[in-house]
Amino acid sequence: MTNDEAKPVVVGIDGSDAAIEAARWAIGEAVARDVPLRLISVANTPRTLVDWELRGPEAQYAETSLRAASAAVDSAGLPVKIEAEVLWGPPSNALIRESEHAAMICIGTVGIGAVARVVLGSTAVAVAERAHCDVAVIRPTAVTDRPAENWVAVGVNDQPEADIALRVALGEARIRRAPLVAVGLGCNAFGVNSVEQTEHRIQRWRQQYPDLRIDVVSASAGIAEFLADNRSDLAQRYASTDSTHDAGHVQPLAVLASSDVAEVMRIVGPHHYPILKHAQCSVLVAR
Repeated sequence: MTNDEAKPVVVGIDGSDAAIEAARWAIGEAVARDVPLRLISVANTPRTLVDWELRGPEAQYAETSLRAASAAVDSAGLPVKIEAEVLWGPPSNALIRESEHAAMICIGTVGIGAVARVVLGSTAVAVAERAHCDVAVIRPTAVTDRPAENWVAVGVNDQPEADIALRVALGEARIRRAPLVAVGLGCNAFGVNSVEQTEHRIQRWRQQYPDLRIDVVSASAGIAEFLADNRSDLAQRYASTDSTHDAGHVQPLAVLASSDVAEVMRIVGPHHYPILKHAQCSVLVAR
């Protein structure tokens, strides 16, 4: 195993249910790579040169959060090595530093409660924009009577970054045993793209991934708008019938090129009472 392959999957833990679900989601990533799952909680408090030990309520909260997250990962019963550490300073800065030595950073979309919001409220956007590795922003799975969904969507065009995102999306679809939705971007009257061009671009990937179902669709604009407009259709078309999946692993995922990071919050959407249409799914920014 090379040094790059040995990099851990890192999860930001803030004591919220959203962070616990992000940790559960990340188990599959760590197992697939055969690397440790590193749980990080950040105490946003300074340390002095005299006293290097983290003290106070925030440090205690961080340690308690890590114990809860570790227990949740253990309960999944999957073969993953868990590492846990409390870091200090602004949460986004700490996680971005971690990203220099990580295969992926996973964070929940938002915490619950005052302390959790301070720790990870706006951290998801900052980390997605500035991290040095792939970043997964995991939206909590809503409790519903509807069947679980299991699909991975990625935008496809002629930009080099789109190929990077497509490669990551294919890997995610294989890990999750999910269909891949290849969305041809900019398929409009200006002739920027078309379904035929998109099909041609992914043809070589079909040969490399014969075990995957790959559906090609078109979008007149960007992937965020497509997913928001077609959210109900996607839910019906890709309802999961695989009962062997853990709930933390069965959920829709949109993979973005790093140049499309501004679309993260439009895709993830608010947790309650959305004013605008959102895709309301998790997002992975590929680098």
